[in-house]
Amino acid sequence: MPPAKIPGYYFDESRGRYFKITNGAVPVENDASQKYHNNSVQAEKRNQHFDKVEKQEQKKHDKESKKRRHGQQVINNPRVTPFPPSDKVYQRLRRVEFDHLTLLGLKTGTIDLNKIYFKNDLIDTIRNGAKLEQNHIIPPQGTIAAYHKDYFIVAMTKYGDEQVLNMSVFTSSGKLFVPPQSMYCIVADGYQNLTKVGADDLFATYNQNPLHTRIYTGYNDTRSVSYILQNYEFFGEKHCPVLKFHTFSSIDNSFEDLTVPLMRFLKTQFSKCHKKIGNNLNKMFGLDSFQFTQSSSTSINEINSVLKSGASYFQVQSRLDAFLIAHDGPKPEYIYKPVERMLTSSMIATCDVVDSQIVAVTSSGQIVYFEYNPDLKKFQEFKLFTTRMSMEQPSAKLKGDFIYVKVGKEILAINYKEKQIERHTFDSLRHFFILSASKWLIVNHNLISYYYPRTKEFEQVMSYNHGNDTFQQFQLINNHLIFTTGSRFKVINLSRAIKDQVAVLEVEFETRIYGHFRNYRLHRIIDMGVRHGRTLVGFQFANPGRTHTRFESYYI
Repeated sequence: MPPAKIPGYYFDESRGRYFKITNGAVPVENDASQKYHNNSVQAEKRNQHFDKVEKQEQKKHDKESKKRRHGQQVINNPRVTPFPPSDKVYQRLRRVEFDHLTLLGLKTGTIDLNKIYFKNDLIDTIRNGAKLEQNHIIPPQGTIAAYHKDYFIVAMTKYGDEQVLNMSVFTSSGKLFVPPQSMYCIVADGYQNLTKVGADDLFATYNQNPLHTRIYTGYNDTRSVSYILQNYEFFGEKHCPVLKFHTFSSIDNSFEDLTVPLMRFLKTQFSKCHKKIGNNLNKMFGLDSFQFTQSSSTSINEINSVLKSGASYFQVQSRLDAFLIAHDGPKPEYIYKPVERMLTSSMIATCDVVDSQIVAVTSSGQIVYFEYNPDLKKFQEFKLFTTRMSMEQPSAKLKGDFIYVKVGKEILAINYKEKQIERHTFDSLRHFFILSASKWLIVNHNLISYYYPRTKEFEQVMSYNHGNDTFQQFQLINNHLIFTTGSRFKVINLSRAIKDQVAVLEVEFETRIYGHFRNYRLHRIIDMGVRHGRTLVGFQFANPGRTHTRFESYYI
């Protein structure tokens, strides 16, 4: 019998009692009572409603869907398990239950994990009795950009008072590797290697962080090398985009700085573009701020002539700064000159790195592709696509011969070898994953579907609960879709999810247990590979300002 509704009180089924609903706008000292303020109660009611609608949609889809898929043979379930009754649904969400029938099937040989239906299945691995274990790696405070082989690539929030750039590598064994990351900037009395304090003074940020960091990585398994593209944006009253490129070898734990070859390559390629486009690309990729110190060959007589020429103040000052830097004392190989900030200026919006292939998408609609050849030690294969579209919060993926760019409700599929562009429009597009050139996985407002771009047909996988969460995260790992639903994460076996409702597993986050982490949001789901036959998945949480992070990972 359902509990009676009492105005002003909320019945917590997990604790079996009523709690008074408090005002969420009023601070409460007791963390436990935060769960029962009006905002939390309304959010819980919405989640319950979404769960109910999701089950109704899934049952409707199961009745209408067919057994046969596009281009595949029929996959029959050798063990049809009925959907759990409604009175056990809450228990399924609370914990992972031991599946006795599956274990019996394994012992008798009815279930063969080598068959296509069960191959590489994370869901039945848990139900067969394997414990959902936590991995206790604790990376340093900072944003995790990627995990390669046995190490994290991290943009750290703190690393000494003198370090302004923050890329590092942290191994599973607890070792930290940080490359030399000097950033010399022109200042009034010459140039200096910026510290955190110096950056605050130079960019006049008024106690705000002047640095916005984005790190994109690719990995070559044969060479055991990571390719790391760093995009830093310094901003305040002045602006300075900084692009750097490093490689990291896990064989000898060494970095190689390839920033200078990259900037020379881009400068040469942009000079071949139309003048207006080339100038805009120079600004967005930081080439307007980037200067080689050894390039000045001006003599003392020449600089005196410039000073007496009557040229504008800015022209004289620029020539004088370059002369003094080139002739006085020890010199860095290159320096940066911050420029006045333009509110309407474009920038690099997003990038993707796969192996040693790089694609960069600008906010004004340019898509830049190039490669790094490790054998020849040079950058090559430059290609530029101009879409004339405003790229607001785009996402980009490299797969095969294609660059895929999501912008709003559209996905652009660009064949960079044949220079062809296709546009695909979707309703309420949230995320996408490229399974192959002929099959995509599309996540929209409340449905997860396969999409076949050649025929533009859809095949529904399942409905899901978005919970009005704009920060909801999705990741595709070993043909399993992993995404968050409130305080839980869900794992779906895509090989079986269309016809088998037990191909879904839900697990509670440990971070959500502790009240002092209640404001932390999931920032990233991280594929950490396979160990001991188990898939390792990491989850990084961050506070609203991303000054503090928390990490947890599971063997699934």
